[in-house]
Amino acid sequence: LDVADLIIIPAPMALAFGRWGNFINGEFWGKPSRAPWAMVFDTVPEADRFDASVGWGADWINDIGMDVPSSGLVNLPRHPVQLYELILEGIILFAILLAFRNIGKPKPRGSVLSLFLLCYGLMRFWIEFYRHPASHSAVILGSSWFTISMLFSIPMIAAGAAGLIWSFRRGIPNAVYGDPTAKKHKGRKKPAAPNIDDDAVQLGPPRQTDCGVHLPNQEYSPKTDCPPHRRIVPLLGSVHSPSNHHQNLSSTGQSLLP
Repeated sequence: LDVADLIIIPAPMALAFGRWGNFINGEFWGKPSRAPWAMVFDTVPEADRFDASVGWGADWINDIGMDVPSSGLVNLPRHPVQLYELILEGIILFAILLAFRNIGKPKPRGSVLSLFLLCYGLMRFWIEFYRHPASHSAVILGSSWFTISMLFSIPMIAAGAAGLIWSFRRGIPNAVYGDPTAKKHKGRKKPAAPNIDDDAVQLGPPRQTDCGVHLPNQEYSPKTDCPPHRRIVPLLGSVHSPSNHHQNLSSTGQSLLP
């Protein structure tokens, strides 16, 4: 379900390209229509054309000013259902899935796939009212409008609605999308480093004082930081005493005075 939620979002665009191909090839046309955007498809066979001698057909032909061929069968304008499906099942459904995925709280596992099944089933069921029944979507026996595609859309709608309820009740996050909390910090700029003067952090050589070595960035006051009992007095290295004690002090170079 994690992967399905991810790959189902661009699926409507693939459906849109397929419906565009159907429109270019003149396949799966709609029912006759008087709508201003109705189109005549030359690929409609004579078996699906209408007799010009029929009362309603003759009135329609006279209203739109069509010429009647010698065969007496007229190819009436029809709903461009390929474009309906391209817009609904392609562009609009893609926008719905993308907005559902990115707007609001992180969506649980399986919710995006369930929404696709629900929306696609509803859209396909509605479009069947305008689509001419093809061989794979024939009208079910005993009905004048209910097609096989409508029948297949019903379990798709039910599965999508049940899947949405089930996914939100479980509330399991989608592992493919990563940590939902990380999205809140996405795009935030890191705090800028404090502006420190370069001259203030440059360290020079250590300073030798009466109380030892001090770094240049350390404050030093002889009165408070170096009282007499802590002062270090260097011994004269050039003075040598026959005493072993003075020789040891000379070798160290320094001696602490009380």
